[in-house]
Amino acid sequence: MRIVDIAEIKSIEKKCFEELGFREETIIENVGQQTARVLKEDLLNLNCFAREVCFLVGPGNNGADAVATARHFQYLGGNCRRFVLGIIYLV
Repeated sequence: MRIVDIAEIKSIEKKCFEELGFREETIIENVGQQTARVLKEDLLNLNCFAREVCFLVGPGNNGADAVATARHFQYLGGNCRRFVLGIIYLV
């Protein structure tokens, strides 16, 4: 697995939006699907896929990625809960 820093991920996202014409929703779904797949593989290798996974979801784009990951993880047969953290301001 290759890890990227913030500057590199922003550059990748910019290219996806501007040069490739991807919508933000498409990127979030792809991130969620692939992250769920890797998570399932890792948990299977540790013999603990049957356990419950807890997703702590914060606000913003990373939160959207976490929600998509949890949803795709369930599609793959995983057992999970989502906890949305943060403050919602109503104006």
